[in-house]
Order: sequence, then C-alpha cells, then structure tokens
Amino acid sequence: MPAEGSGCMEIYTYIKVNTFYASSQLCSVCGYQNTGTKELSVREWTCPKCRAEYDRDINAAKNILAEGLRQIA
Repeated sequence: MPAEGSGCMEIYTYIKVNTFYASSQLCSVCGYQNTGTKELSVREWTCPKCRAEYDRDINAAKNILAEGLRQIA
C-alpha cells in the first residue's frame, strides 16, 4: 500500500479463470496434462514427461496465474 498522501493509486484487474480449468493436472514446466491427479488425495506428483516434482496446490497456483496472464495478454 502506498503511504498516505503519496498521491499513488493502485489499480487491480480481476480475471476469472474457468472453474473447470485443469490447473492441478497441468505440468507448469512442460504443459503435460496428468489425468492421474484428478483425485484430491493425490497431493504430490511427478511429471512423467519432464520429471518435475509438484505439490498439487503450488502447481495449481502457478498454472492459474499463468492462465490469467495469458487471458490479458
């Protein structure tokens, strides 16, 4: 947040990513879609294509950010 009286104003843009976007299934490195991670009990997985290792939630967050940025580009 800017300091009070600094004259700065922050502007935010809200981007909606489709509810059914496969954010936790996509490898954020190579884009491979791992359909074996649909079960919520699968918390960690390794991409069979590029061998990157993932925490489900962190990977999903990276993919949602990338998708939002793609939509506004």
